Amino acid sequence: MEESKELLKPIRSLFCACCGGFTRGRQWFNQDTGYGICSDCIAWLRKPKSETGPPRESEDYIRDCYGIEGINFNVTDKAQVSYGRPSHSINPILNPIN
Repeated sequence: MEESKELLKPIRSLFCACCGGFTRGRQWFNQDTGYGICSDCIAWLRKPKSETGPPRESEDYIRDCYGIEGINFNVTDKAQVSYGRPSHSINPILNPIN
């Protein structure tokens, strides 16, 4: 039921709450207006911290914070457009020095 309600929302340009880049998706209630998450940052959140470790964040956390994949982020229709994003290497939160 929640998915059908989300599908009624328009796909729009959003700022990525993680890297500050641009993405397309549907607004999630748990994000400030105009913010979502880009596909690069979702991939980074799902990537393990070490070769054998768990992902950086759980799927439950990702859903709670960013919504439903394919509906709120990683939208698969023609409207998904990737704009230039800042490199993660310049973001100290995403690539800490230690």
